[in-house]
Amino acid sequence: MAPWKVEFASAMSWFAVWRVNERVARAFSTPDQRIHIGGDAVHVHSVLGAFGLNSSIYDAANLSWKLGLSIQGAARPGILLPTYDSERRLFAIRVIRISGVYLRFICNMNQPLAQLRGLGEELEVHQEDLPVLDGTTEADKRFLHSFFGRNQHFLLGVEDPIVESAICPPDSPSSTNKGITLLTSLRNEVRVPNPRVCFGLASSGYLYDAMLGVARFHILVFVSDMQTVVRAHLIRFAKNAFASVGFYGRFGGSQRFNILLVTKALP
Repeated sequence: MAPWKVEFASAMSWFAVWRVNERVARAFSTPDQRIHIGGDAVHVHSVLGAFGLNSSIYDAANLSWKLGLSIQGAARPGILLPTYDSERRLFAIRVIRISGVYLRFICNMNQPLAQLRGLGEELEVHQEDLPVLDGTTEADKRFLHSFFGRNQHFLLGVEDPIVESAICPPDSPSSTNKGITLLTSLRNEVRVPNPRVCFGLASSGYLYDAMLGVARFHILVFVSDMQTVVRAHLIRFAKNAFASVGFYGRFGGSQRFNILLVTKALP
C-alpha cells in the first residue's frame, strides 16, 4: 500500500494477503484417457482478462462432445480424446501469459512472467513481452496498442490457439484435391460471427440460435443469392453430401449434423 495509508472505522477483525498464482497442470488427461480434469484444477491465473469462468466452461464444452462421440462409438477415443489436453492446455498457457502481463502493467510490477516449461515447444509460443514501466504516458500507450492489437480477438473469446490434429488440419491456401481453391480468410478454431439473421417471414434472431448445443456438428453453407454459379455449386454439394455414400448418411445424418443454409435472399 505504501506510500498510501488506510484508516479503518472500527477494529479490523480479519484480513488476507492477495497473492496471484500462475500455474498450469502438466497434463489435463491421464495417458489412458480415463481421467480428465479441467477448470481451476488445471489452470490458475489473475483476474485480468476475465478468463476464469469462461475458461472453465470452454474446458467442459471441449471435453463433453468428445466424450459423447467416444462413448457412442462414433469416434476413436485414442485419436479424439488426446486433443482435449493439447487444445485446452495451450489455451490455458496463453491465458496465463496474457493475464499475467496485463496484471503487471496494471499493478506496475516488474515481476517476471511464470516459467511454464517442460510442456513442449509448441506450448511455449505465446510468450508476451513485459511492459516498459518507466512512468511515461508514451510507454503506456505503446504497450496498450501492442497488447490489444495482438490479443483483441482472444480477449473477446472469438479466437483459440491453433493446435494441429486429426480434427484440425493445418490451414492451406489451396487444396490439391481436384484443384479447388479455398478461402484463405477462413481460419481453423476461430469462432464464427453471430450476426442477426431472419429465420422466416415472422421470426428473426441470431445465427447462434440455430446452432444450439455441442451434440452435433454445425455446417454453415453460404450461398449468397443462390444464382448462377453458386446454385450449381450448391446442387453439387447436395448430391455428394446426401448420396448413399456421402458423409451425411455415413456418419449419422440429422443426429450428427446440423446443416444451415445462409442466404442473402428475402424470406
